[in-house]
Order: sequence, then C-alpha cells, then structure tokens
Amino acid sequence: MKQLLAFLFIPLFSFTQNQTWVITGNVMEGIQTPIPFASVYVNNTSIVTTADDKGNFTLKIPARFKKVELVASFIGYKSVTKIIERTNGKSLAYTFQLTSTNILSEVKVKAKMDKEWKRRWRIFESGLKGESPFTKDCLILNPEAVRLSYDNERKQVLATASEPIVLQNRAFGFKILFHMESFQSDGEKTFFAGNKFFQEIPAEEENVKKRQIRNRELAYRNSFRNFLVSLAKNQLKENGFDLYTVRRLSDVYLIRILLSKEIADGNFKEISAQDICFWNPETEQYILQSDKLLFIFALNRFDAKSVFVDRPSKYSRLVLPNQYLLFNENGWITAPNGMIIYDFWGQEGFSNLLPNDYIPADAPPVDSLTTIRPIALKSLSIPLNMAQKLEIAQKQAAITIQGVQYQRKDAIRVEEQKTLINLDYEVKINERDNGLTVFDLLRRIPGLKVTDSSISFLGNNTNVDGSGDSTPALDIDGQFSDNSEFVMETISSLSVRQIKKIGAVKYGNSAAYGARGAKGIIVIQTVK
Repeated sequence: MKQLLAFLFIPLFSFTQNQTWVITGNVMEGIQTPIPFASVYVNNTSIVTTADDKGNFTLKIPARFKKVELVASFIGYKSVTKIIERTNGKSLAYTFQLTSTNILSEVKVKAKMDKEWKRRWRIFESGLKGESPFTKDCLILNPEAVRLSYDNERKQVLATASEPIVLQNRAFGFKILFHMESFQSDGEKTFFAGNKFFQEIPAEEENVKKRQIRNRELAYRNSFRNFLVSLAKNQLKENGFDLYTVRRLSDVYLIRILLSKEIADGNFKEISAQDICFWNPETEQYILQSDKLLFIFALNRFDAKSVFVDRPSKYSRLVLPNQYLLFNENGWITAPNGMIIYDFWGQEGFSNLLPNDYIPADAPPVDSLTTIRPIALKSLSIPLNMAQKLEIAQKQAAITIQGVQYQRKDAIRVEEQKTLINLDYEVKINERDNGLTVFDLLRRIPGLKVTDSSISFLGNNTNVDGSGDSTPALDIDGQFSDNSEFVMETISSLSVRQIKKIGAVKYGNSAAYGARGAKGIIVIQTVK
C-alpha cells in the first residue's frame, strides 16, 4: 500500500580527507541576488550543508558516491536539482538559480476538521508513514503544512504542502525533512515523490541509543537495499533471501498453498543472483534484469499469515516494466525505471526507511576513490542498442507500490514443534489492550521480569547452557526457538492486535521441550 523512496540525513560517521570529493558553488535568485542560508544536500542521503550569508556553499561528498543528485532548497522557493558526477582531482563548482513559489510561510489556512477531512488525513498519514512495528514512533510534526483534496473520478486523496513536511522517527532517532512534489492514494495503492534528507537526533539516554541502533539494524537487515547488496555480492542465501521467478499467480492470494507444490508444478522457479544480475564495467553499475515477475522471500522475517504453509516468511513481489533497473555495490538505485514493489517491501513508508548513507555495523569499509567490483557476478558486454537503452535516468522515477496486510517479524530458521503445551499462566487480552505493546502484556505474568531489551523469569536457572543468557524460549504458532535474538526481535515486531493468545511455561524443564526450555517458554498464538 505504500511507496518506497530513498533518503538522506546528517552524517553518522566521519571521513578522512582522501575519502571525499568536494562540490562548491552558490545559490541565487536570478543571476545577481544570493539566497543566504539555503540548504544544499545530496538527495536520498544525509549529506547536507548550509550556504553562508552570501549564498556560497562547500559540500564534501563521501567517495562511494560516484554520481549524486544535488538539491538546493529554501522555503518559499522551488527546489532545484543537478546531477553531478565525480571527476578525480578536480573541485567542482555549480550555481543554483531558485525561483520563488510565491507561497509565504506566514499564511496559514485552517481546514475544517470534519469527518471527511479526518478520513482523508488517515489515508495520507498511513500512505506516507507506511505500516511497520515502528509506525507508532513516526510522527508528522507539522500537519498544518499539508493541504488535502479528493479526486472523485479516480477515488484518490491528493496532497500538497506549503513547506517541507517534517517527520520524526523516534524508533531510529531521525528527523526527516520531505520536500513533497506529489502524493496520491486510494487507501490501497500510494504514490508519492519528492526530495528528502534525514537529520540524526542523538538520544541522551544510553538505553534509548542502543535501542535505536538495534532498530536501524533490524530495518536494514531484510530491506530491499540489502537485497540488492546481496545480489551484487552473490550472497542471497547467506543474507537470508530466496529468489524465484513466477509464471502465474492465479491462486496465490485465494487460499493457503504449498510452495513446494508450486515449484513442482513449474509455477515457481528458484534462481540465483547470477541469473538476473550483471556487472556493467562501462558504467561501473549493476543491472538487475528480468522480464518475469520476481518473488523474494525474506527468510529471517517470520510471517504467521503467509499464504505459503511450508514457507512462513515475509515475501515481496518485484515487477520491472522495462525489464531492468540499475544500482551500485552499496544497493543505491540509480535508475529504478518504473519498478513496482508489492507486499512486504511495498508496505514500508517513512517509518521503516533508512537514509542511503546508513552503513550497518558489520559492513566492510566502502569509501574509496578506486572502484572495486565485488566478486562473483559476470560482467555484461552490452551492444550499442542495449547501451543506449540502459542510459541512466538518474532522476528517480516513480515507484508504485501495492500491498496486503502487513506483519513483520525478524527471525531465524526455527524447528517445527507439534507437542501441545500446558500453560502455567495465560494473559487475558481485552480490546483496550490494542494500544499497548506485547512487552506490556508480558509484564502481567507473575515472576517475569520485562524490559524493552530483556526478558527473564525470576528464580530460574539462567546458566543451563553456559551462556549466562536468561532469555526464555519462544513458541509461536507451534514453531519453537531458544535463540534469544530471535525471541526478542520477534516479540518486538508483533502488535497486540496480531495476538490471539499469549502465556508462559515458567519451568521449561518439566515441559515438552526438555533442556531447551529450561529458562521458560513464552507461548504466542497469532490471529489467523
């Protein structure tokens, strides 16, 4: 239901001098009047600077950006973008000429907040923020800047903004400024476009900072960007992705089916990165090329409602109308070429997106002025007509997205466990509990100590495996895991509305799981 977009934010890391290249210039109104303190940033990144009182700016670009879309903006003026390619050994200078939009920030129009306006706002807010466990922590700080209308013919909510829309994602610790160019949504399919950058808001409390870092890692781990990185490195399996081409989808969303049967019938065909991804040495980019629907499973995202009985993982569908898209080794899309994403990745809006220059903690260094092609993929020799067809349309094309009901869990592979369990304690769930978290429900269990980062039963033997980890095991819909990371991430990802039954077996040694349940077991049954 949501639109995927790329982003930017204030840098989270520093770079040495030989790891950057420099762009200088000025921001003007017309050819003679400078615009003091205008913002200049790399679109879809956190790299930003402010012009001085004479409109002059200097911006250092990390070396891994070989070509950037530079944006100059100021309230009351229409933003201007320029595509700039790195030239080794040269300082680049550019002038941005902005045009007034004649929209004064002092002018405020208060819309009548009747039922119709509230309905339109819900559609707009849901379309912009997306659906994820982090949605509740993503706030629109200046709703008064948004103007809503309704297209009766297309049955769509349309939105414009008199100034950048400011969102704050407390789950990640970012403030996002979105210069929205267009927005339209019918409540199911959403399209929006614009320039944006992220500003990091450092948390003062150490536990909040750690939680934000963990949330960023979770969001990145099974993101579309990480899927592209995995393609480039030919490491789909290692990073938890399964990739298929699909012949037809006639019954997929009507009934629950077996993936194994779809494969046996020839409807699904598993493929590798080398089947669809190629390295183009001429442009130093990767080409994802397919004339078939691509079906991607995120194996580390458990989904109790998956239509595939034997593959309870989140999945996404990717359609390439022009049969290709271009990206670099960091997973940054340089030419989406009208790609369409459905389902899991299609549900994600601002609440689950990270800036392009976010780098996971376990990623190898990537800043270098020398292009190093990741190994494993074949180089593609492109004939002249194909080279012309693959000319990079650097300005982001529209990414239209449609999705079904969203549910997210980070998980590892778990073992199926069919033994019935007698609960020591069951939490009663009421309608008013829907605004709570699953951790709030668990706090009702006697003897269970619960924080946002840990769960443990008081008095249990917490060192039965020698690890010192006191996290209970988890049984969710009959699937069992005693991996503490999986337990915490899965519980963090669930909402109360998704839970039909929740309880605990305190003394796991006497339960059906033997020693693997010695620290206790949290038992969850989700709504089917």
